[in-house]
Amino acid sequence: MQTFIRAVLKSSKFMNVVGGAILVFMMLLTVLDVVLRWLGIPIAGTYELMGYCGALVIGFALAQTSLDDANVTMDILTQRLPPMRKDVLLVITKVACLILFIFISWALFLKGSDLQKGKEVSPTLRVPFYPVAYALAVCSFLECIVLLCDVVCIVVQGGENE
Repeated sequence: MQTFIRAVLKSSKFMNVVGGAILVFMMLLTVLDVVLRWLGIPIAGTYELMGYCGALVIGFALAQTSLDDANVTMDILTQRLPPMRKDVLLVITKVACLILFIFISWALFLKGSDLQKGKEVSPTLRVPFYPVAYALAVCSFLECIVLLCDVVCIVVQGGENE
């Protein structure tokens, strides 16, 4: 089990690094576009690339954000609960999120398949949409695995996964 958890941690870290690299690319593209616009030579398709990249940054950071417990929580509601009830509430919440992300991952995979079959591309750069949908499906699936590991750790160890 520890080997599996280590693999999940490495995968999440790798995806987060990829998301960070995409974010740096977005920043550099924005700066370059602003400078070139000022010189009268705008970069075509910047808006499309920002849309693609924005979705990818969020998707690739998702699993690591969960592992770091950096999501918004409502501690004010749970801080007065006894540890056992807090763990039960945490497991219920994580299982609900797991189910949600299973559906999200499946829907994104189906959407990617439809976009690939339809050969849909962006209007300016003619970049296909389906790789982004597939990448987000993989990101959502990794989030499912992270949530499952969290639930198992809470049940086995009795407390939040550190």
